[in-house]
Amino acid sequence: MRLIRYPTVWIRNPLHVALVFVYGILSLGSAYGIVSNLLAFDRLYETFALLNRFLPLHDAVRVFARVYEDGIEQGVLLSILFTSLSMVYILPLIRKGRDWIKLLLVIPFCLGYFPIYALVSILGAAHFLAINGPAAGKEHRAW
Repeated sequence: MRLIRYPTVWIRNPLHVALVFVYGILSLGSAYGIVSNLLAFDRLYETFALLNRFLPLHDAVRVFARVYEDGIEQGVLLSILFTSLSMVYILPLIRKGRDWIKLLLVIPFCLGYFPIYALVSILGAAHFLAINGPAAGKEHRAW
C-alpha cells in the first residue's frame, strides 16, 4: 500500500517496483494454478485410476506423466520461480553464517502456506462479493 501512496518511492526504487510486479504476477499465477488444479483433480484422478486398472503402477505413472507433462512442467517451473524470487526478500535478513538456514524456510512458505493463503483469500473475496458485495457499505469495501 505504501507503494501506491508514495509515488516518489517508484522513482527512487525502480528495481523494487519491478520485483513487486513480478512477485504479484507469480502470486496470481500460483493462485490460478491451485484453483485450476483443484478443479481438474477429479478428471486427473479418474484418468490415473483408469490407467492403473490396466497397467502396473510404475507404467501408469509413466503414461500419466507423459500425458500431463506440460501441466506438470509448468507447475514445477512456477514453483521454482516463485520460491527463488521469494528468496530475494530474505537475503537482506542474513547477517551471520548461521542465518542462511532462513532460506530453507522460504520453501515451505512458497509451496505450502502461500498457495493455501491465496486460495482462502480468493474464496473469501468471492464469498463476500456473492453474499453482500453490491449491498456493502463504503466502509466495508476496499474500493
